[in-house]
Amino acid sequence: MSTILIVDDDKLFRWALKEHLERAGFNVLEAQSVESARFLVVTKPIDAAALDYHLPDGTGIDLLKDIRDRHQDCPVAVMTAHPTDLCESEAFSRGANCYLDKSGLLDGALDRVLERLAPSRPAQPEARTTV
Repeated sequence: MSTILIVDDDKLFRWALKEHLERAGFNVLEAQSVESARFLVVTKPIDAAALDYHLPDGTGIDLLKDIRDRHQDCPVAVMTAHPTDLCESEAFSRGANCYLDKSGLLDGALDRVLERLAPSRPAQPEARTTV
């Protein structure tokens, strides 16, 4: 079973995303901060990650280097409720595979993203996706 790391400080959103992913057959690890996510990145196998851009102790972008150091082929999606061109550019320049507007994730966009970022496929950083 593939494992997806969800990092988001919004407990209700994290729960809804976890429920959706578990129903789709994924094992889910959760973190609410950069610090707690770093522990999971170092100690657990991760096949894909969905990182909130804005976190209480940093950004999801701060985690990208850690994920790439430990899990080089791990597809990474950066999510935000407040998308901007600057955040999108930063996410892709730091190695994210896609940049997501959180408002549509639970309404079908997440399923389309999972098709592209399926953990059974190798990561393709050049295949940028904005949803």
